[in-house]
Amino acid sequence: MRESQSNDGLTTVLEEMKEKAFLNFKIEIEKIDPTSDSFQSLTIEEKKTLLIEIIDHNQLYINLSEIEDQDYAIDEATKAFNHSFYEGGEE
Repeated sequence: MRESQSNDGLTTVLEEMKEKAFLNFKIEIEKIDPTSDSFQSLTIEEKKTLLIEIIDHNQLYINLSEIEDQDYAIDEATKAFNHSFYEGGEE
């Protein structure tokens, strides 16, 4: 998102966020329309700020007890690292 320099790139990010991201419950994501005049009138930087603000920042940390939950799509390397860090390695 931060590296994107085009409207198309940010629209793609928004669509992926709608499908996969944990979003702020205060935001009605379905009302954010990348084709609307109000969204199109924003600068690239304003669009990036908006997209960052709609992420639920409380979900950026996942409890170890929930790391196996498929909804989070945590890769195996990250899982192994976390298990070794918090549990002192796999038994």
